[in-house]
Amino acid sequence: MSINGDFYYSSIAMATADSITGPYTYVGTVVYSGFDNATQAAMTDYKQVTGTNTVASRYLVNGSWNNAYGTNAIDPCVLYDEDGQLWMIYGSWFGGTFMLKLDNETGLRDYTYTYALDTNASDGKASDPYLGTRISGGYGGTGEGPYIVWDEEAGYYYLYITYCGLNATNSFGGYNMRLFRSKNIEGPYTDAAGRYANRKNSSDDQSVKGIKLMGNYYFSSFASASSSNTSAKNGYKSPGHNSAFVDNAGNRYLVYHTRFNRGSEEHQVRVHQQFLNEDGWLVTAPYEYAGSKISATGYSTTDIVGEYEFINHGNDATTGLIGMLDTKMVTLNKDGTISGDVTGTWKQKSGTYYATMVIDGVTYKGVFFKQFDETSSHKETMTFSLIGSNNLAIWGSKIEAEAAETGKQVAEYNFNDSANAGKDSVGTVGNATINGCTVVTDSIRGSVLSFDGYDDYVKLPAAASEYKGYTIMMWVKSTNAAMWERVFDLGDGMANNFFFTTYAYASGFRVAHKYNDSTENMVSGTSALTKNTWTHVAVTISASTKRTILYVNGQRIGSTVIDAWLESFSGSANYLGKSQYSTDPYFNGFMDDVRIFNYALSEKEVTTYMNK
Repeated sequence: MSINGDFYYSSIAMATADSITGPYTYVGTVVYSGFDNATQAAMTDYKQVTGTNTVASRYLVNGSWNNAYGTNAIDPCVLYDEDGQLWMIYGSWFGGTFMLKLDNETGLRDYTYTYALDTNASDGKASDPYLGTRISGGYGGTGEGPYIVWDEEAGYYYLYITYCGLNATNSFGGYNMRLFRSKNIEGPYTDAAGRYANRKNSSDDQSVKGIKLMGNYYFSSFASASSSNTSAKNGYKSPGHNSAFVDNAGNRYLVYHTRFNRGSEEHQVRVHQQFLNEDGWLVTAPYEYAGSKISATGYSTTDIVGEYEFINHGNDATTGLIGMLDTKMVTLNKDGTISGDVTGTWKQKSGTYYATMVIDGVTYKGVFFKQFDETSSHKETMTFSLIGSNNLAIWGSKIEAEAAETGKQVAEYNFNDSANAGKDSVGTVGNATINGCTVVTDSIRGSVLSFDGYDDYVKLPAAASEYKGYTIMMWVKSTNAAMWERVFDLGDGMANNFFFTTYAYASGFRVAHKYNDSTENMVSGTSALTKNTWTHVAVTISASTKRTILYVNGQRIGSTVIDAWLESFSGSANYLGKSQYSTDPYFNGFMDDVRIFNYALSEKEVTTYMNK
């Protein structure tokens, strides 16, 4: 058990009982941290290990515990190696996670097993005479909840460790599990890209170390989650601090706790199956375990081909609040190609469930798995789970093809007449209010609406956002592409809005949706919208699935699933050229032919209207 104290005054103790319900009797303490003088060291086993109570200088910074070198002695995981020897991995953040050899008879530290002083981790190895073998992290980096599983079939020890902070709603978030492996229980442990779990120095980038098993994700089937799983309706967040095991039949399971995309810190435990891919790496099933069994001989092409929701879990590893990952759409075609928001190739190894995909030149390996999803009916759903040589995990969940939607155009603002610049030529939504903008003549598009970037904007009626199915499109030419300037921003304030910006921070152009002050669901480009160039922008929302697709110049950029239809907004602040946020700049440039529809147009229809 862990005793977590102030100033890293922590320890790991052992108690035993003849029954799991106790009573438990304290036996001894295995390891300590935080001691920074001889008096404190004398209350530990430091002298028994090192021969002195004088605390070595490497443990201290200005007289206090050096948390970039020494760990916080909590989070123990105890296991037997392949030879039946007992070990403990422990530690949280700071100086990294360490491993100690335990005495098989007492369960406490094996004092006959010694460790060299090795602070050079360039070969992936490091150790300290008192703390033991350093397995991962170090130099003040992230990492907690370590767990190791020996997998006899694979012939590897698998190290799990969780990065970042466990919260879902504040600035200490982004919890995610990382995976490494080694042939030797003491390491060194490496990831799929061949990177060591140990840090060489404080600038050694941890975000790219370890296979990130899962991030903050959403599938549309969660909207119909079973009554026992309603917390997941808007998606999962901050999954981490796991254990794992292989049962007597050779089935593998990942056990962890997760938070949810619902604006609270509520958490629950989840269990997912895991499988070895062809390279001996563990991939994780997308849905929680509900009794599904993988087909040892694989699946038919008919079962596999079709449309999938696609999630790339990325490698983001910050301690800032992390939003939901984009849920994209791809199609696995019969000819072995992948099309949609991501393109590449796919194949299934004959007679097996092994899957291989090549995307952007990276090879991903994993499995196809038809499993029960998390809807109330627990429908059998084809999924895939693969990891790449870049440490990125990708998931897919097959969906029924979305039916073509029908509806009508409900508004058009063509700005052809200065006297009637805000007129809705269709007439369903109603006329807009022009605030400062002027109609000017453009050499390409004729009469267009000009925005000065200072205080010009257009206010659309509340009816402009009262629909489930939805499409908004327009021609736009930005003369500045200022960060966060809005082409449109529909909603009723900072908690509820749907916007398109020509340039989002550290990204490109972006469409984003926020409901009830939740984290944003978004689709982003790779660069800002081209300045001084007419560009056609269209965004659609499905009335059945809430899938939102962004098109630029008729080309599908990507998709995501939003938390609520626009009809959930009051529409009291529906703007063109102005943001819901007072600190964001006004739009500087020109607009033309703003059209709104009460259904999600198809890609072909978007192109048709673009060319009108």
